[in-house]
Amino acid sequence: MLNFYSKLFINMKVHLLWLILLLVVSLSSCSTSPTEHGTETLAGQIQKLQVDCGGWGLQTNNELYELVKLPDDFKEDGLRVQMKIRNQDLVSCTMVGPIVEVLSVQRI
Repeated sequence: MLNFYSKLFINMKVHLLWLILLLVVSLSSCSTSPTEHGTETLAGQIQKLQVDCGGWGLQTNNELYELVKLPDDFKEDGLRVQMKIRNQDLVSCTMVGPIVEVLSVQRI
């Protein structure tokens, strides 16, 4: 009888280890990629960021956004634009506001 319980205990430990492994693998695949975020259209003024790291931002009525992939033709301080952006889960040394990827931009 003791042999039966010891085999049962070992079998339960193996199942528990498999369950933990499955849980770790499934939770590690739950991260969100930037392409899954929605896009939105914003209007505002391009701003040269006057911080240590530099960069470009978009000042809207409500917020200052840090821009990623702003085309060189639009790197003009004070330029009024409308752009389609995608939110990015990133951090930067400027820390001025949300970081967004520029998908398209036009002068207004």
